[in-house]
Amino acid sequence: MLLTPGLVNAEPPKSSTTDPFPGLARTIAELAGEKGHPLQRDPALDRAALVHAAHLGADPERANLESVFESIQNEGLADAQVLPFSILAAPEEGAVALRRFAEIEARPRGLSHLGLAHRQEGSAVRLVALFSRRPLLLQPLTRTARPGILTVRGQARGEVEALWVGPCPPDAPCRKGVNRLSVRRRGKVFALELPLKKPGRYVLELLVTQDRGPEVGALWTTAVGVPPGPIQTDPISRSPDTAVGLRSLIEEARSAADLSPLTPSEPLARAAQAHAEAICAARVAAHVLGGQGPQERANAAGYPGPVSENVAIAGRVAQAHTNFLLSPSHRANVLDPLVTELGLGIAVRQGSPGLARAFCVVELYGR
Repeated sequence: MLLTPGLVNAEPPKSSTTDPFPGLARTIAELAGEKGHPLQRDPALDRAALVHAAHLGADPERANLESVFESIQNEGLADAQVLPFSILAAPEEGAVALRRFAEIEARPRGLSHLGLAHRQEGSAVRLVALFSRRPLLLQPLTRTARPGILTVRGQARGEVEALWVGPCPPDAPCRKGVNRLSVRRRGKVFALELPLKKPGRYVLELLVTQDRGPEVGALWTTAVGVPPGPIQTDPISRSPDTAVGLRSLIEEARSAADLSPLTPSEPLARAAQAHAEAICAARVAAHVLGGQGPQERANAAGYPGPVSENVAIAGRVAQAHTNFLLSPSHRANVLDPLVTELGLGIAVRQGSPGLARAFCVVELYGR
């Protein structure tokens, strides 16, 4: 759920006039959805998938998850949970890999929308799919705005929380604290007002609480008086993919905010590690799995006090930490002045066709 600067010198999106995958989108939508509830095809996700295919052809090293999210936001979408797939192969080989990916990797995640695109590259075809989970629906948002009030409207079944950070400078890490907004509800419809009083970039995050616990439903960056684009953050360090490396990153962030270091907690570490392994097994970065939330897991591991939790699946442990700092709700947990203890869990999910090796990361804060 990150937004980073786009690729430079990338070829314009293009595709062949002949579709080498007739009927594939319907098959993938059915395989990736729950029985009787196929994913909904979204033309905006189609366009973002085509841009991602062009980026992959121009510079695969920079065509990462962050560039995917920028392409999505350029389409006016605030999706915060996106699962990308890509493969460069003969048409039939690519279709077989995508069908397997949809059934094994995508289906367990409770996804709702699908974007699909292809791009001819020599004798092979690059096939790209973007799977999205939308626990809420939003009216289109703007990437630039004038000073004043930005009204956001949408629909959601669960409880909605709104958090924001800003204004932040265009080319420096954001040091602002996290703010909460009141959300007006009338049935499924909700509305909120984001104050844009000064120049800078603002990040708005909407959390929806359903059976998985609170999850990020939307993450959006808008600019006032500065060029549109993502809020910059500190470069990801070369920290090792270990609990020791993650702990150092957390303490760096807290020290920069003049907060005290945290004491390691063995019970919290046991609970965090068990949940990280469960996340990798379920392929879902959720707070509630098997009917237990973070408080129940911490108590069962022997920790008596209240807890807060961050969970993520990322290509690097340091990337997960950066994700947390860019998300207002997760940032609030990292920089909570009331927490005193910390437990960390890290598990590895091995790669598969279309999906790279990744780390399942859990930060459990106690007080």
